[in-house]
Amino acid sequence: MASTDTFDVKQIRFEPDAMGALSTSVNNKNVELPLTRSPINFAVLWPDGKASSRWGVRTSKKGDVYLVCRDVSDSQGPKASLHADGWQFTSAHPKHTSDAGRRFFQKWERPELDRVAIATLSVLFPPWASEDIDLAKVERRKDELFVLGHHERIVVVGFFLVDSARELQPNIPHIVLGKLPLMTGDTLHVVAWKELLADDLQERIRAHFPQIASTLQQVGRSAGDFTLCLHGYRRPNSAYMMPFSIHYKP
Repeated sequence: MASTDTFDVKQIRFEPDAMGALSTSVNNKNVELPLTRSPINFAVLWPDGKASSRWGVRTSKKGDVYLVCRDVSDSQGPKASLHADGWQFTSAHPKHTSDAGRRFFQKWERPELDRVAIATLSVLFPPWASEDIDLAKVERRKDELFVLGHHERIVVVGFFLVDSARELQPNIPHIVLGKLPLMTGDTLHVVAWKELLADDLQERIRAHFPQIASTLQQVGRSAGDFTLCLHGYRRPNSAYMMPFSIHYKP
């Protein structure tokens, strides 16, 4: 794990079942994982030189955790908050929803520890959920981690809230981006791994495009590029978000 002198994608090894990460940092300083202080800024990089949307994780003095999509200029795009009281949320600003009178939110409780730790939230990054990036700009970014993806794998970044006296031991290839101690006595583990990509995932998502277009039309959105974020559950109380870029034409 080291910072980059030059960002040459052709010199990077993208392996299907191995995990790795690159960093861009101030003054090209060396970066050691896992990070133990917030914010943790991350994105996923694929062999074709494209990258996912950029995300940032920070903690509060009260023990709350906030995850924000950093590619939305008004900071009102997809986000999630993991609260010390056990309640969790994913949300979006009212202007990005069909009901402009209220904030869209999805609320769930922190999952129970059932012999194994369960991710309270997972962010899914399919290899086609990407966009072209300017590598020169990448080198100037401040303290950002790039998880290395693969064209046949979906990258999952999971957020685990675990009692600080316990040690998380994943049994699959993974990389721990961060271990952030919280005032509640818990530790937030930010872990990335890869999973097989379902063959019909794109088709299933495309089936929702007419509804998405109708929603954008209802709220009066003009043509442009948007970061869309699908929400759901992988298991009880274990939520997921799947962000990807779309181009909308009314």
